[in-house]
Amino acid sequence: MIRNRLDIAGSPQITKHPLRFRVKNIKTFKELVRFRYSNKAGLRYPFPVDFVDHRELYCYGLISKTTLIELKEGLSLSHKKNGVFCLATHANAVDKRMLSVLEDITGLAKNLDGVEFSTVDEALKG
Repeated sequence: MIRNRLDIAGSPQITKHPLRFRVKNIKTFKELVRFRYSNKAGLRYPFPVDFVDHRELYCYGLISKTTLIELKEGLSLSHKKNGVFCLATHANAVDKRMLSVLEDITGLAKNLDGVEFSTVDEALKG
């Protein structure tokens, strides 16, 4: 995807990231590592990440093991930092429990000051 200059929205995998040795990328990568090791495990970097050849947005996955507590922590961090909270899923994978979690987290987000819902494309543009 990166080779084709496509932006990415998904789960961060810093250790598997193809780091291209350009000053901007190295600075960005260092910021991601600093965030990862100074925050609770599982929290996503709450801003679009701008590499030289593409942008990335780190999302929380709405999957069977996702808990409302985990999502609340991510939403709280993103709101506190005036960042982006991204929740991703595949529509065909949503069951009743996941739908309930989705309804709960979107309800919480709607009640926070300054929250706007957007598409991934809009969020990536910052």
